[in-house]
Amino acid sequence: MSNPVRTPKSGDDWTPADLQAYNITIRPESSQTFFGLPPSSLPPTSVDEEVLTLQDARAATTSDNTQLVYHMLTASQPAPSNGASAVIDFARELLRSLRYGSRNSPGTLPRSRVDIPFCVRGERRDMNTDMCLYEHDLDEFVLLVQVDRRFSEKESVRSGVPELLAHAIGAFDYNNQMRLKAGRPTLDSKVMPGIVLRGASPTFFKIPVTADLVRHVQRCERPSQETVVSAHTPLVPLPDEGMVAPDNRRIVFRCFEAFRSCIMDD
Repeated sequence: MSNPVRTPKSGDDWTPADLQAYNITIRPESSQTFFGLPPSSLPPTSVDEEVLTLQDARAATTSDNTQLVYHMLTASQPAPSNGASAVIDFARELLRSLRYGSRNSPGTLPRSRVDIPFCVRGERRDMNTDMCLYEHDLDEFVLLVQVDRRFSEKESVRSGVPELLAHAIGAFDYNNQMRLKAGRPTLDSKVMPGIVLRGASPTFFKIPVTADLVRHVQRCERPSQETVVSAHTPLVPLPDEGMVAPDNRRIVFRCFEAFRSCIMDD
């Protein structure tokens, strides 16, 4: 048995050092590699045109569009007075507007601040998601969303990425526990989809989690097998303006449509 490489901690407290300790690397990918499509071939967005152009939520013609534009613009402000909660509110409204949950079943709904039970070396080290899609009928996590607090909270050093990857490991283990409890076959591996939001601007992740990786993390041991996580940050014409710029919104919303293909049941 390997010697422990880390002391027990919650995934909420993971840092880049923990990713290195558990042999996890992140590989930035182009749209072609990540989605299998060049930017010009990404699917069109399902949101109304005014969501892509309005700079004042009060000018929207429907209450749904008002809410989405308002939360998008609020989350785009650096270190807003309500901090990460503004970004979490945007994530909830975004997932609802894009009907991410309906791709799986009516029981798949956005939820915030959901605990993921997890044990490390026999100690409870539960994690707390910022936002997720949760399949209530199957008791499974479908998608995980984390906030980059360096943008939304003054003096924070938490990028959201290490926490997201830790939560994916915990969610995979939780899903398998629920499968076992329901008499369904457990999984040896699964690519867990995740998103980190810097304000309202996303980076998409495909996180391959295996039962072997879960065991190593629970034992605080370094696995010999490297875990390579795919990541894609949309290339936008005005990166400093985030989702305030309409040209950026058009590209980002098309990426969200393409990412829907990762949100599927086994």
